[in-house]
Amino acid sequence: DWPEEARAALQRSLDRRYLLRRIETIHGLRTAGDRLEFVVDTDCGPATFRIDPRGEAGARRAIEILAGEFERSLMLCGVPRAADIGADLLAP
Repeated sequence: DWPEEARAALQRSLDRRYLLRRIETIHGLRTAGDRLEFVVDTDCGPATFRIDPRGEAGARRAIEILAGEFERSLMLCGVPRAADIGADLLAP
C-alpha cells in the first residue's frame, strides 16, 4: 500500500502520459473539413480536438451519444430546433 500522496502523483503522471481527459464542458462543436471539431474544458484545462465520424465505430457512437444528449436538452428546454436557442437559455 502506497501513501495517498504517492498514489495521487503516480495517477497524475499516468493521466498525462496516456492523455486521459475528462470533458467537463463543451463550448463549441463545428465541422472542420470532414471532421467534427470540439472546443472543450477538461479536467486538465481547455482543449480542442477533432474526430472523423467516418472512422472507427467508437467515433460514430460518440457522435450518436452527443446528438442524443443535444436533442434531449432541446426538448427539456422546450426548443424545437437548435436555430431557436435564444440568449434566455444560455447561462451568463
